[in-house]
Amino acid sequence: MDIKTLCSVFLEIRVKMLLLIILLFTLALTVYHLGYNLLINSVVYGLLLLMSYKLLVKKNMNKYSPLQLAIRIWVPLVILMYVGIFFGLLYTVFYHSESMGVLEEIGKEIIKLKNPERIFLFNLSRGILAIIPYIGPFIMGIALGNSGFIMGIALRKLLDLEYYKDFIIMSLVPFHPYGFLELLSYGFFLTGSLYIRARKWKYMLISIFIAVLVLFIAAYLEVWELEVYKYGV
Repeated sequence: MDIKTLCSVFLEIRVKMLLLIILLFTLALTVYHLGYNLLINSVVYGLLLLMSYKLLVKKNMNKYSPLQLAIRIWVPLVILMYVGIFFGLLYTVFYHSESMGVLEEIGKEIIKLKNPERIFLFNLSRGILAIIPYIGPFIMGIALGNSGFIMGIALRKLLDLEYYKDFIIMSLVPFHPYGFLELLSYGFFLTGSLYIRARKWKYMLISIFIAVLVLFIAAYLEVWELEVYKYGV
């Protein structure tokens, strides 16, 4: 690789990193001035995942198995969730009472998802949308970023109640058995999207089959874990 090529690669990475910083700064300003703005948050989270996802899977995908691709994609999914958590916590600093109201309203909807079948179908809808070529990562970014944001508000409530043990447990949800499997299943869905673009139908079907199976297992593990850890309830 000559110097000119190296410079062009460095410039490409530098520009992408600058764009990532701009997106994060936009999100911070939005939280500070507007609180929880669903539209702006969604656009930023979608773009964040789209860009970080491309940084990790831009190499020749023939070098990797579906599992390897799914794991590579799992990394930006986890990072995005923690970005959402951070800005959810930041939101509670500037708009504490408002954020608790948002949490209460969303909590009413979450209670409806109290059995594994409903959790599975809810998460499956995300996965199906993630399969759509080109825009799948953007849609998944919207879903995970906003989920992390709400989780950040819930974590602040645990701090207010002085449930520090529950705070630590909940903050590690992406690494819990069900959290890991759920995010990994989304990685498989996004891998399936890549195979659609490459017209590799066999690997696309394998990826989607594994994604659905893993997501189904994750739903049952989630219900079991919610029975074990009440998270301050």
